[in-house]
Amino acid sequence: MYDDKILKDINRLRFEDIIWIIFALISLLNVLGDEEEILYLEYEDETEKSKAKNIFLITIIITIFIYLYFITRNYFAYTNCKEEEKSLYFIKFLGSTLLISGALCLLYFQIHEDDFTGSPAI
Repeated sequence: MYDDKILKDINRLRFEDIIWIIFALISLLNVLGDEEEILYLEYEDETEKSKAKNIFLITIIITIFIYLYFITRNYFAYTNCKEEEKSLYFIKFLGSTLLISGALCLLYFQIHEDDFTGSPAI
């Protein structure tokens, strides 16, 4: 019916659908974290600030794992593409490395900063 490459691509796309659902849930968690920040600002309750910080930390860590998947996928696509496509696939791989670099910077910031109000904007 389908050759192996088509089946492999279909399975990859179905897996990536799950990733996008997780990413949507991460966005909802960031909204929840923002609500905790609002409660902190309104009532000056440090536990609300702590909850928000933990929510944001979790969302960044999950995002890093998602970006690790994409950087791996894009690296293998780059190494397996045709020679005339190498520069274009390298740009895609480079973009993935920049995303994960940014997420790691946000993780560092989230761990070390206590006064910033708001989500990490991943």
